[in-house]
Amino acid sequence: MIKNKRLFKNFLKMGLFTLGLILNPPGERPLREPSPSAAERWLLPLEIKAGLSSVFGDFRENHLHSGVDFRTNGQIGYKVFATDDGVIYRLSVRKRGFGKAIYIRHGNGIESVYAHLDKFEEERLGLETFVKKAQRSRRTKYPGDLFLEKAVQRGQLIGFSGETGAGLPHLHFELRRGAGNPLDPFSIGLRYPDDTPPVIESVVIEPVGSESYLEGEHDPREYKFKKSAAGYTLPKIPTVSGKVQFRAAMYDQIGAENHCSVQAMQLSIDGEPFYRVNFDTFTFTTNHRVGLIYDFNKTRYFPAQFYYKLYNPYGHLPYTRSFDRSGGIWDTAQSPEGLHTLEIQAEDAAGHKAIATFEVKVAPGGEEKNAGTPRRKDAGTEKDSKHLRVAHAPPPGITVGLRDFGKFIEVVVLPNRPLEGLPEIFVQQQGGQKVQIPVRQGGEDRFVGTYDLIPGLDGRAEITISGTDLAGEGYQAQAVFLVQTIFARKGGQASWGENTFISFPPGSLYEDTFVNILPETDYQEETALPLASSVYGFNPRGMPLEREATVAIQYPAQIKDLKKLGVYRWDPLQNRWKYLDDTLNPQRRILSAEVNFLASYALLIDHALPVISDLQPSFGSKVQGSLPEVSAVIQDQGKGVDEASIVMELDGVVLDAEYDPDRNKAAFPLERPLKSGKHTLRVQASDLAGNKAVPVQSEFWVK
Repeated sequence: MIKNKRLFKNFLKMGLFTLGLILNPPGERPLREPSPSAAERWLLPLEIKAGLSSVFGDFRENHLHSGVDFRTNGQIGYKVFATDDGVIYRLSVRKRGFGKAIYIRHGNGIESVYAHLDKFEEERLGLETFVKKAQRSRRTKYPGDLFLEKAVQRGQLIGFSGETGAGLPHLHFELRRGAGNPLDPFSIGLRYPDDTPPVIESVVIEPVGSESYLEGEHDPREYKFKKSAAGYTLPKIPTVSGKVQFRAAMYDQIGAENHCSVQAMQLSIDGEPFYRVNFDTFTFTTNHRVGLIYDFNKTRYFPAQFYYKLYNPYGHLPYTRSFDRSGGIWDTAQSPEGLHTLEIQAEDAAGHKAIATFEVKVAPGGEEKNAGTPRRKDAGTEKDSKHLRVAHAPPPGITVGLRDFGKFIEVVVLPNRPLEGLPEIFVQQQGGQKVQIPVRQGGEDRFVGTYDLIPGLDGRAEITISGTDLAGEGYQAQAVFLVQTIFARKGGQASWGENTFISFPPGSLYEDTFVNILPETDYQEETALPLASSVYGFNPRGMPLEREATVAIQYPAQIKDLKKLGVYRWDPLQNRWKYLDDTLNPQRRILSAEVNFLASYALLIDHALPVISDLQPSFGSKVQGSLPEVSAVIQDQGKGVDEASIVMELDGVVLDAEYDPDRNKAAFPLERPLKSGKHTLRVQASDLAGNKAVPVQSEFWVK
């Protein structure tokens, strides 16, 4: 027990997470701390229990989810209650974001938030009247933040669930300590019915460094778990050497089929906790660190797929209750040779646990490297390879592949005929010495050498391969690798030629990094979105950033309609292009976009016309009784619908229709019944690239 609490807090601020190993031995406590009281401290805010669609800490592409999303069965209008006694001090009415939201300050320093409401409570609290006055005085339907003082009691009706703002119908609920410190509601007393444990699907093992191997190779591999009554196990035993790190695919389900995040995770080695994270609390200044929790390369928001990092060498986790040994990177050189037992544990909000247990064999030197098995495709032609460039030598002929592993490169030599001994490989970075690198044989016709890159020796690294075949004939081949160091404190710029760049502001990287930009081939072209540039892969792929970097690509001089151009990212999980931005620098003929992780980017031309469909009432329909609204679906493939361009006319009168991008729907509510007879609804729209949709018209009759 530490008596000096101020000293303890200072240690935590310094990032000395391993102190927790001394103060509270991990084996003596659960992954998640118990709530302050066994009784329900907070009342569930929604009248129905239809399951949860998202929990605290769930993945979003540029942030961590800061609350709990209650499902409402695709409906609106369910009663929403105050979770405890308090004072409503703020309402928010916005077109996007939280839409209509209520903020309550409770007497214990905690605030609660209720978002995406359809309506505020009027009968007792008069909140709708309060909002309407603000709308009139500010002359806008969306007056933003409104401040007031209205006392409420635990369980009192405060509003009705809806789908205002972003997303489809649901209730977003938060508990915060102050205005900027979201808390996991389940970690401080909120309860929800849940009788299922998390699911652990697979583990990814990745060697770290040129002297580290998995099955004799530097590549990461994913191993699928098999579930049995005893838990999750692996059908085979991976062999490792050197340093390795782990990722795990896991999810939880809470009263619904959709996947949610787990709420705590732990990696143990030989019975000793090695890495742990509790999704307890973060601040709105740290929740952008989503890439330190999730693997950007394999995680997606919808349909949900979560790959968690069981390592973090940087010490910048967004959560507070966490610990690690050596950043979660296991140095097997410090462990005895032979079998070791590893355990991955996942826990959900209700305290249910899932445990995956598997064995790993430590064999220094990567002794199980499939010797004698040809691995020609591993030089980089397979989909998941890190292939950079291939060089061919004259007869007897060899093929050379370069593979980028971040801090080192792998030189793969594939001869077309038997060689006399191992090839000799020399590497010389610009401004550095020429060095010979060790070579190992990875099969009958595959030789591999690795070279650790030296930071700061930027420019062309010259690689020379030479040797003799069994007939005594000599061979020689050359290859070039471009070294570009970005120092974390200073930032800097990496480029491909003179037309593609990425700029890192100071402090955007978590460590000094070798950044490479290379032409990419693993993508699909879309007819209506033709390429205006090459597709470039920015490496290290999936690397998260503390501050956004700027990707800039030069467009051809012959392109005049610049409004149709945009920077897009290729999403391999969804097999589609995603529009990012189109910031223009006409003097340099460059378009740019800010990014929070590295991926594949290109300039695309948006020729895709928006499509208008599903007008309601439909053409030729006959409507009886009242008609709540008129609407149309408007979809776009490229840069997106230009909401300001939407024109909806009813009998020649322009309506103030609103567009919901989540439903791709423009609608106008009808406050008065339409007259009997024939009516005409006409809709036209454009996209952000200036492409105009074919106008669509519907004629219908009201009886």
